[in-house]
This record gives sequence, C-alpha cells and structure tokens, in this order.
Amino acid sequence: MIYAVNKRTKEHLVHGAPSLGRVAPCPEWYYIQADADGWIEWHGGECPLPDNHPYEVKCETNSGIQRAAFQRPQANRAWSRYWLNNHYNIIAYRPIFDNKPQAPEWDGEGLPPVGAVCEVKHIGVWHQTTIVGVDEGLPVFKTDWCQRYAYACGADFQFRPIRTDRERWIKAASEVARKGLKNGDMLGYVYDAGLAKMPGE
Repeated sequence: MIYAVNKRTKEHLVHGAPSLGRVAPCPEWYYIQADADGWIEWHGGECPLPDNHPYEVKCETNSGIQRAAFQRPQANRAWSRYWLNNHYNIIAYRPIFDNKPQAPEWDGEGLPPVGAVCEVKHIGVWHQTTIVGVDEGLPVFKTDWCQRYAYACGADFQFRPIRTDRERWIKAASEVARKGLKNGDMLGYVYDAGLAKMPGE
C-alpha cells in the first residue's frame, strides 16, 4: 500500500499506485510505502499526522512483544514513545479514516479480539468496554469508569459479549419470578417490576 502525504498539512491519503516506482512526482506531496495492511514503519520523531487525526500504533515492550492499539486523537507532539500505563517504543503506525471497519463481533468463545465492544467484570460489577490491544496474550481494554487508569490488562478479568435487550429482559424477569415463587405471588412480582404488558398493548 502507498500513502501520499502532504508536506505542509501532513494529511495522509491512500494512493492507488501498486508501488513507489509507479508514482508520479508532485511538489506538494511525498509518498510512503506501507505494508499490505497499511502499517507504516516508524523510527521516532515528531507526530507524522495532522493534529487530532485518529490513528493506530504498534509498540514494542522491553520483552520484545508488539502491541497494536487504537489511540485517541491528540495534538501534535514528540512521538518517539507511546503511553499506555507505561512507556513503549512505537515501531509502526496506521492512520484511521472515517470508513474504518466496524468493531468485530465476538460470541464469547476465547478472548475478545482487538476492537471488540464487550463487557468486563471489575470488583463484581460488569462494565462496557472496548478492547484496544493485546499484551502477552491478554486483552488491553479501556477503563472509562476508573479515574486512576485509562487502560487495564490482567489475567483476573472476565469478559462477556454485550447482552441484547431480550437477554437482559429474560434475566431481570427470571430474578423477579424467583422472588415471586418464594413468596407465592410470581405474577404480582412481575407486574410490580414493570416487566408485564396488558393484553392488546
């Protein structure tokens, strides 16, 4: 894949040429060879993208493990290192465009893939989250509910797919029905919980 990069604005565009040798020169643009998936090698320096342009990065830890993660848009700055609860070296980047693919679906088997929107259990409470990367085989995910850390990773977290409205209704109705059976008034408990509709509604 070839990117055309504006020398003044740093705007990145996907170029249709099959190789750099087939690109016609243009004074206002230069061209970068990326891999087939659009990743551009990075060797440090100033952020190569316009201010607030979203992107992805691949990072390398001290143990040599690479990490691919979505990164929130941010202002232009020195870009030789990347912050994700610790410092890691950026080794590649990829611009994110408006037509980026939808988040991958996850059926609950195995661990959720990067980009999946799911739920994670933290101190007994389920929270919605987005998987942004992988570290040593474990998902790295956003912790929007936590004021101390923006991201977390660990072997002790449980994940599950986001439940549909029907699944949430069945769970709530089941809990109410159990209370009703215990107290001999199952239908009354269902009605009082607002889970019932009058016939014909």
